[in-house]
Amino acid sequence: MKVLKMEAEVVGLMRTLKRPIHFSDDELGLRVEIMTKLFIERIDSNSLKAGLPASSFGKETKDKIGGLKTLQLWLEKRISLGDAAQVMSALFVLYDLRIAYKHLLSASAMEETFKTCKSRLNLGADASLKDVYLTLISALEKSFKEFSQAAEKFYRDAVP
Repeated sequence: MKVLKMEAEVVGLMRTLKRPIHFSDDELGLRVEIMTKLFIERIDSNSLKAGLPASSFGKETKDKIGGLKTLQLWLEKRISLGDAAQVMSALFVLYDLRIAYKHLLSASAMEETFKTCKSRLNLGADASLKDVYLTLISALEKSFKEFSQAAEKFYRDAVP
């Protein structure tokens, strides 16, 4: 089962993902955009949805639920990862940062989004862009480790 798609397209994108030098808004915005393409836009929602029973979606329909939420449901329902929402938190923060950087928002909406993202990363309101970036990277790494450990345990236990 594929969780991510477009493997060949990733090679060039990965070459462009470098740690910011000055941690400016422009640098962080570019990194957030690249990471969103690598970690969120590549989620193979159709494959994940096919592996879930229709009852998994509740009030939502399969067509209207996005990649992140689909992955969260898949982790909860297929892998039995009880704290999937917490494990997924870093990816949702990444998505919200992309919205803040790449969408047209009012100054107050952008400020509120950053405030919320900092809070979800357990950072103070005065945290620097460098703090946000480094904490996000650490949180993403932790999430990916937890995903892979849960999936490995699930499949190891499923195969006699």
